[in-house]
Amino acid sequence: MGMYLAARRRDFISNIANAADVFFVTAVIITLLVSRDQRMIFTAFEKICFACSGIILLFWVFKRKHRVAHLAIQGLMAIAYFPTIKHLWGAPANTEPFLVWAIIWVSSTLGVVAAFSSKLENEEEKNPFAVAYALRQWTSVSIMIALMLRLQWK
Repeated sequence: MGMYLAARRRDFISNIANAADVFFVTAVIITLLVSRDQRMIFTAFEKICFACSGIILLFWVFKRKHRVAHLAIQGLMAIAYFPTIKHLWGAPANTEPFLVWAIIWVSSTLGVVAAFSSKLENEEEKNPFAVAYALRQWTSVSIMIALMLRLQWK
């Protein structure tokens, strides 16, 4: 979100998917901190993802290369789905809640529509950060739902 806010060209509507994710992630973090669930132990993969996001953040803070940092974060966010995708690929049955993923898919679909339909003020082109974010989110969630449906129809 910081990369979006620091960018010279931006608008809220085209970046609605990112804004919604910031709200969702903040709610999850607060829930985890308040619940103090002792079973919540981060895996090595998750720790590496956290470290990489920190490195990308530092790169952005010091170099101010918005596009590079944004693409790196999008790549990292796509990679973060890999453990769940791997689990669903080998699972005998679906272990993910359809309702939650359906809500996320509808939200990401609306984010894609907003990113492509909103133009920056006084410009012809769309916000490339918002488009990249929305497409990455929609693609990742669509893959998840496809894998869930595959298991459901087995």
